[in-house]
Amino acid sequence: MQPQTSSFRSRGPAAAPSAPLGDASLRPLPDIGSDPKVRALLTSVVEAELLRITGLTRPATVASVRMLLEQALVRCLATADSGTNLLSASALTALCREAMRVWLVSAHYPLQHTADLLDAVLVAAGHEPSLPARCPDLLTPLQKSLLGLLFIEGLPLEHAARFLGLPDEPLRQTLAEAMERVQGLGLRRGAKHPVASA
Repeated sequence: MQPQTSSFRSRGPAAAPSAPLGDASLRPLPDIGSDPKVRALLTSVVEAELLRITGLTRPATVASVRMLLEQALVRCLATADSGTNLLSASALTALCREAMRVWLVSAHYPLQHTADLLDAVLVAAGHEPSLPARCPDLLTPLQKSLLGLLFIEGLPLEHAARFLGLPDEPLRQTLAEAMERVQGLGLRRGAKHPVASA
């Protein structure tokens, strides 16, 4: 589902010669969620992204992710150049994916059972889910989040590290430990991600 382009544009900096361009305190912050058209647009984008990643669009989850997206838009509107259309299809989708990743690593991947997460990894890599129904829950919350970002979201390790706020090398060790734990459960080390065989 492609979001429709909107004419809602960011406001330029307040007229103050000595104010730095990025001074968000001088810019009015719009109430994104109060505009019914914008709210409907954000909802449609969030539902499309949730369906793409999780296959489900539960109302409570849609509301949570939409709130994250609204907060991201307000932050961007406070610092964007005048005339930037942050509700264009490309800009809105990019912001939504960032909001989705915040939700994924805080409220989705860490709470998934190892079997469900690895099945999603296999599907994302183009394989059929093949884990046993009684697979033990072997992975830590960080390992689940890392595998989700790498193998489902498709982020390079360096990008995942920046997103999680952690150094590259400890995450490489986290990845190696996760791969060791799930060996023999159906996760294929060479599945479309260069980090898997690093």
